Amino acid sequence: ATNNLGSTSEFSLNFTASLDNPNYRIKFNPVYPVNEEEITDTKPLLDWESSVDPTVERYLVYLDGELNATTEESQYQYAGTKLIGEHSWSVTALRAGDVESGEMEEVTFTVNPEVLELTLEYPVDVTIDNLNPTLQWTDTEESEVERYHVYLDGEILETVEKIEGTEQELEITLTEEKEYSWKVEGYTTGIDNNGEEITQKIGESSEESFTVEIPVVIPTPTAAPTVTVTPTPESFPESNPVNTVTDTEEESLIALSGEGQEEGTNANQAITEVVKVVLVTPLILLAGGLAVSAAGGGTSPLPALLLFTKRFRKKS
Repeated sequence: ATNNLGSTSEFSLNFTASLDNPNYRIKFNPVYPVNEEEITDTKPLLDWESSVDPTVERYLVYLDGELNATTEESQYQYAGTKLIGEHSWSVTALRAGDVESGEMEEVTFTVNPEVLELTLEYPVDVTIDNLNPTLQWTDTEESEVERYHVYLDGEILETVEKIEGTEQELEITLTEEKEYSWKVEGYTTGIDNNGEEITQKIGESSEESFTVEIPVVIPTPTAAPTVTVTPTPESFPESNPVNTVTDTEEESLIALSGEGQEEGTNANQAITEVVKVVLVTPLILLAGGLAVSAAGGGTSPLPALLLFTKRFRKKS
């Protein structure tokens, strides 16, 4: 190094003398994030100016007062749990023998992640005909969302874990036909400056609506089916005594049938004979009596006819 007069010896001697002084500390400044800066990156790349001390071997990086990493570079990519809210960081330079040669004063910064837009895909401004729709939405490629809160009519309906990829969905069950509104919010988990877990919203959709209307279906009348029953041998088992007629019983039935026919014939003949007696005999008697009376040789035939009828009635 040289001074403004172009001389190097005096500057070098003074610098070497300063290094030998244990109380001498070289100051260097932060590059990113600087004091009171608000950032959106939950895992920032911490960057600072290099120390002017040529003997510096490495740097110690402190986060929220705790040693977080050791590096030979003048920057450090934070890779721990996501940072959310207010935090602080500082750096100390070490030369050979782990002697501290300089430091970057502690600065504070705030991590406020960007809220990215989630896009509702279905159902949006439509009428559906079922009570079990599948809600569908799309996240961004760069999203750090870990879980989603699904809201229905202004109330949180369910919390679902993010699946791999940008397309997300949730099947729900509704209870009535009406108009519904819904939206989705995305959240991630990080730590505050005390190392405590904290949840931060980093995604949000607009609120959309849909309507459920289930059409009334009137059934079409149909003719009653025709049922045809075909008797089978199994329907009349021979072992059933009610349906079984023995040979002897069959012969008796035939014999009774024949006797019945014979008795019927005899009865018809008897009726015929009675008709003959009742109708023909009185006529004969009447004719004979009239003939005798006409010849002047006898009495009227009427008394004899009445006597015959009276006797016939008694026999019957």
